[in-house]
Amino acid sequence: KDFVDMFRGMLDHVVSLRFKAEQYSLDALNSESSGRMHWHNNTHCMLRLVGLIPTATKADLARIAIDPSKIEEFNPMISEPARKLFLKSITTWLRLCVYEDKLRRLMSLTDSQSIDEILRELR
Repeated sequence: KDFVDMFRGMLDHVVSLRFKAEQYSLDALNSESSGRMHWHNNTHCMLRLVGLIPTATKADLARIAIDPSKIEEFNPMISEPARKLFLKSITTWLRLCVYEDKLRRLMSLTDSQSIDEILRELR
Protein backbone atom coordinates (compact mmCIF):
# COMPACT_ATOMS: atom_id res chain seq x y z
CA LYS A 1 0.00 0.00 0.00
CA ASP A 2 2.79 2.45 0.88
CA PHE A 3 4.64 1.68 -2.34
CA VAL A 4 1.51 2.18 -4.40
CA ASP A 5 0.83 5.58 -2.82
CA MET A 6 4.46 6.62 -3.24
CA PHE A 7 4.57 5.53 -6.90
CA ARG A 8 1.18 7.15 -7.59
CA GLY A 9 2.36 10.47 -6.13
CA MET A 10 5.58 10.32 -8.12
CA LEU A 11 3.66 9.39 -11.27
CA ASP A 12 1.25 12.31 -10.89
CA HIS A 13 4.19 14.69 -10.51
CA VAL A 14 6.08 13.24 -13.48
CA VAL A 15 2.96 13.33 -15.70
CA SER A 16 2.44 16.99 -14.81
CA LEU A 17 6.07 17.85 -15.58
CA ARG A 18 6.02 15.84 -18.81
CA PHE A 19 2.90 17.65 -19.98
CA LYS A 20 4.48 21.05 -19.24
CA ALA A 21 7.69 20.13 -21.10
CA GLU A 22 5.63 18.81 -24.01
CA GLN A 23 3.53 21.97 -24.21
CA TYR A 24 6.61 24.20 -23.98
CA SER A 25 8.30 22.31 -26.82
CA LEU A 26 5.24 22.21 -29.05
CA ASP A 27 4.52 25.89 -28.44
CA ALA A 28 8.11 26.77 -29.36
CA LEU A 29 7.78 24.94 -32.67
CA ASN A 30 4.27 26.03 -33.52
CA SER A 31 4.43 29.68 -32.48
CA GLU A 32 5.19 32.31 -35.05
CA SER A 33 7.76 34.19 -33.01
CA SER A 34 10.50 33.20 -30.64
CA GLY A 35 10.14 36.22 -28.39
CA ARG A 36 10.72 38.80 -31.10
CA MET A 37 8.90 40.02 -34.18
CA HIS A 38 10.23 38.69 -37.45
CA TRP A 39 9.15 40.04 -40.80
CA HIS A 40 8.26 36.51 -41.94
CA ASN A 41 5.81 35.92 -39.06
CA ASN A 42 2.65 36.84 -40.98
CA THR A 43 3.66 34.80 -44.02
CA HIS A 44 4.65 31.84 -41.84
CA CYS A 45 1.30 32.03 -40.04
CA MET A 46 -0.61 32.03 -43.35
CA LEU A 47 1.41 29.09 -44.71
CA ARG A 48 0.66 27.11 -41.54
CA LEU A 49 -3.02 28.07 -41.77
CA VAL A 50 -3.34 26.66 -45.30
CA GLY A 51 -1.37 23.54 -44.39
CA LEU A 52 1.86 24.23 -46.28
CA ILE A 53 3.84 24.29 -43.03
CA PRO A 54 3.05 21.39 -40.68
CA THR A 55 1.97 21.74 -37.08
CA ALA A 56 4.33 19.81 -34.79
CA THR A 57 3.08 16.85 -32.77
CA LYS A 58 4.59 14.69 -30.02
CA ALA A 59 5.94 12.30 -32.66
CA ASP A 60 7.74 15.23 -34.28
CA LEU A 61 9.45 16.03 -30.99
CA ALA A 62 10.93 12.52 -30.96
CA ARG A 63 12.04 12.89 -34.60
CA ILE A 64 13.71 16.21 -33.81
CA ALA A 65 15.59 14.60 -30.94
CA ILE A 66 17.18 12.29 -33.53
CA ASP A 67 17.56 14.92 -36.27
CA PRO A 68 17.59 18.53 -34.96
CA SER A 69 17.62 19.90 -38.53
CA LYS A 70 13.89 19.00 -38.64
CA ILE A 71 13.25 22.13 -36.54
CA GLU A 72 13.43 24.11 -39.79
CA GLU A 73 10.34 22.33 -41.13
CA PHE A 74 8.20 23.75 -38.36
CA ASN A 75 9.75 27.06 -37.35
CA PRO A 76 12.84 28.29 -39.22
CA MET A 77 12.76 31.54 -37.24
CA ILE A 78 13.97 30.02 -33.96
CA SER A 79 17.25 31.71 -33.02
CA GLU A 80 20.35 29.66 -32.24
CA PRO A 81 20.17 30.26 -28.44
CA ALA A 82 16.46 29.36 -28.49
CA ARG A 83 17.24 26.27 -30.57
CA LYS A 84 19.72 25.03 -27.95
CA LEU A 85 17.20 25.61 -25.16
CA PHE A 86 14.52 23.90 -27.25
CA LEU A 87 16.69 20.80 -27.76
CA LYS A 88 17.30 20.65 -23.99
CA SER A 89 13.54 20.81 -23.44
CA ILE A 90 13.06 17.85 -25.79
CA THR A 91 15.69 15.87 -23.87
CA THR A 92 13.87 16.68 -20.64
CA TRP A 93 10.56 15.66 -22.20
CA LEU A 94 12.00 12.33 -23.38
CA ARG A 95 13.44 11.59 -19.94
CA LEU A 96 10.11 12.35 -18.32
CA CYS A 97 8.40 9.99 -20.81
CA VAL A 98 10.78 7.23 -19.71
CA TYR A 99 10.22 7.99 -16.01
CA GLU A 100 6.46 7.97 -16.54
CA ASP A 101 6.63 4.59 -18.27
CA LYS A 102 8.89 3.17 -15.55
CA LEU A 103 6.54 4.37 -12.78
CA ARG A 104 3.53 2.85 -14.56
CA ARG A 105 5.40 -0.48 -14.75
CA LEU A 106 6.31 -0.24 -11.07
CA MET A 107 2.68 0.41 -10.16
CA SER A 108 1.55 -2.60 -12.16
CA LEU A 109 4.20 -4.72 -10.44
CA THR A 110 2.98 -3.66 -7.00
CA ASP A 111 -0.34 -5.32 -7.88
CA SER A 112 1.46 -8.63 -8.33
CA GLN A 113 3.11 -8.25 -4.90
CA SER A 114 6.45 -9.46 -6.31
CA ILE A 115 9.17 -7.58 -4.46
CA ASP A 116 11.84 -9.24 -6.62
CA GLU A 117 10.27 -7.87 -9.81
CA ILE A 118 9.95 -4.41 -8.27
CA LEU A 119 13.59 -4.43 -7.20
CA ARG A 120 14.67 -5.63 -10.66
CA GLU A 121 12.74 -2.75 -12.28
CA LEU A 122 14.31 -0.23 -9.91
CA ARG A 123 17.84 -1.25 -10.94
